[in-house]
Amino acid sequence: MSGEGKQEAGTQAGAAAAYGAHLSREDLCHLLGVAADWVYEIDAQGQFTWVSDTIRDFGVSPSMLVGYTREAVFSRIALSAEEMEAHLALVAEKKPFRDFRGAFTSKDGTFRYFSTSGFPRFGADGAFLGYCGMSRDISSFVGDSAGFGELQRQLNESRALLESVFSSLEGGVIVYDREDRLYMTNAAMRALYPDLDKAMFASGTSLETFLSAIFDSGHILPEEGVSRDDWVAERVRRYHLPFEEYDVRLSSGRWIRFSNKRMEDGTFIGLRTDITALKEREAALEAALAQSSLANEVLNGLDQAIFVKDETLCMVSANKAMGRTLGVDSESMIGKQARDLVGDEMADLFEPSERHVLATGEAYE
Repeated sequence: MSGEGKQEAGTQAGAAAAYGAHLSREDLCHLLGVAADWVYEIDAQGQFTWVSDTIRDFGVSPSMLVGYTREAVFSRIALSAEEMEAHLALVAEKKPFRDFRGAFTSKDGTFRYFSTSGFPRFGADGAFLGYCGMSRDISSFVGDSAGFGELQRQLNESRALLESVFSSLEGGVIVYDREDRLYMTNAAMRALYPDLDKAMFASGTSLETFLSAIFDSGHILPEEGVSRDDWVAERVRRYHLPFEEYDVRLSSGRWIRFSNKRMEDGTFIGLRTDITALKEREAALEAALAQSSLANEVLNGLDQAIFVKDETLCMVSANKAMGRTLGVDSESMIGKQARDLVGDEMADLFEPSERHVLATGEAYE
């Protein structure tokens, strides 16, 4: 660090010491409690390392910030690109910043506004350690004169309309932003995982956190030998594909079709459709086909000619012995009437008796 930088750091450290001479640590904590709604720390690399639990009162979990960089968090919630640029310029020079404003979606779905301030921290040797900061919810102070009141009203109305549309859908819907932060789910989506912690469906929850909770819940059974971290990492990767559709069998026995689409702007939209009834019909059809195949094998093994006709006296089935009797391939008989195979004169001899069987249900020898 240059001599000028060390002098600045020393000046800031001296100012802090001067305050400390008059205020105890307990006094400082009480002062922060009055002045801030939540406080945080950012390391020298620009990552959030700690956020106070009081941020939960505003619908945000500390885990939604910890581990992420200042740029990743603030750029998503800054009110303007100009304000973000000015903020980063101060940070680049390791200067204090004051009243940086942003907006986020709270746990009740409304948009809230906040103001945050911070100061750089330096070690005894002058080394830069990062920032300490505090934030306040200023939603109640933001008025129409600044244009924010009308903006919030429009945003809330748009979100309410979107939620209304999603709620009318039978299938589950889940939406993530380009940073893989949960934006919205509908009731059908939440119903798929009824015992999952409600916090997992809160706006801002990371995709990785949500998938980890799904794995832990046991609703989706992983392949044998696949670890939790590998399972989550693979699904995060797949959630970034332009489009993917696949079927998943939940531990409850229900089949869900996953349709995932990543939009050009990075937004993720997932549709979840219960296809249990479809899977059951497919299974029943497969069983019927298997039985039909077995029946055909048995019938084809008989020397006696056997055939089946529908109500129009068209062939729907005939064994090989029947084909040999008429001198044709049994498969070629399907869909044809007797007169197509043996001529009108021969057909007129036995079709009346066949119609009698259809009309009365009585056997005819």
